[in-house]
Amino acid sequence: MSTETLVSELNQALDTLTRLHREIGTPYNQINDDKVALFQAISQLTNQHVHDLTTQRDTLRQQRDQALHQMAKLKRLMGDFVPHPSPPVTDHKSLNDQLADLKAQEVELKKGYDEKLNKVKTLHDKLRNYAIPLGGFIDSELLKEEKDIDVSLPKLTALEAQVKRCDEEFVSRSTHRQKRYAHALFEYSIIVCVTYNQRSKKWCSYGHCLM
Repeated sequence: MSTETLVSELNQALDTLTRLHREIGTPYNQINDDKVALFQAISQLTNQHVHDLTTQRDTLRQQRDQALHQMAKLKRLMGDFVPHPSPPVTDHKSLNDQLADLKAQEVELKKGYDEKLNKVKTLHDKLRNYAIPLGGFIDSELLKEEKDIDVSLPKLTALEAQVKRCDEEFVSRSTHRQKRYAHALFEYSIIVCVTYNQRSKKWCSYGHCLM
């Protein structure tokens, strides 16, 4: 229904009400009160409708702004410089269309972030596995708990370098322990194999007396 049609129908309805009041003989004051009550009801209904639509628009704007902030945060966590987000200049697009576009972009962005996040978590797990054998050798700053985890290239590079460093240190320490163990085992075997023969008054090894 167009505005012209609405006004035309409203005027017809008012004319009908006036004619009915005349036929009935309704006092002038009561007729005026009825008109005021009718206009107030129409005004309240219109205002309520405007209020509902305004609330709907503000909710969509808020959701759009939240999507922009979330995307900006994900980009920063991935190492991209992002200035303070502002609503896109898309006057030709409705808020519903803007929000749908942003949500689709956010899904793709979140997918890329999650892929990098899995790499960071894998590297974190490797470093935590070295916590007991290597102790303070590990850079604890790289394992600091974060609400929003940085997955930028510098962070990934630092974690990979730290894991490599720990791998090499663990191998080095393991090799050193193995050498120490082999040396201790060799010394123990000499002690066990070489005994003193009381009868011959000589040191013997596997039953053969040593000179």
